[in-house]
Amino acid sequence: MATAFKLPEQDITLYDFIFSHDARADQFWFLDATTGESYTRSQVKDRTDALALGLQLRLESQTSRDAYTASPSTEPVVSIVSPNDIDYGIVVWACHLLGYTVAPSSAVATVDELVHQFRLTNARLIIAHPSTLERVLAAASEVGLPEDHVIALCRYCGHYLLDIRLVLIYIRSESTALQRH
Repeated sequence: MATAFKLPEQDITLYDFIFSHDARADQFWFLDATTGESYTRSQVKDRTDALALGLQLRLESQTSRDAYTASPSTEPVVSIVSPNDIDYGIVVWACHLLGYTVAPSSAVATVDELVHQFRLTNARLIIAHPSTLERVLAAASEVGLPEDHVIALCRYCGHYLLDIRLVLIYIRSESTALQRH
């Protein structure tokens, strides 16, 4: 018999709502039907937290050196161009944790359609599935976003790697550099 669901009595964030209920840490939350890879609740939370830290560091460092910025009255917009992927929810929740706006785009959108969406949303960072990278990079270039504002949603591809281990290495190196100063 299912337990009765109770709504929170106070306003909470989506992140808090998702991770505050009493689910077992080893309960499977995500499964990639193609590869068989799976993430438990604990892994999803850890990956979401690590990615949020990495995105925050990346956007803060880019904002300080780039002329391409969003309106100061709005939070950064992150565009996601991807078909279904095991890390898609993690990317969305990490962005929500930071208060960023998520602008999902179709994985089959043309370059012109992506240009229109990137301009319309004023995206400052694009996270793209490897199958979309060629079109995303062309559209990003057309709207004036440098290549380093595009990250591949991929655990096994080149230097555009969105990999939590690399995010953690980056965070640790930034932390070490800050401690030296």
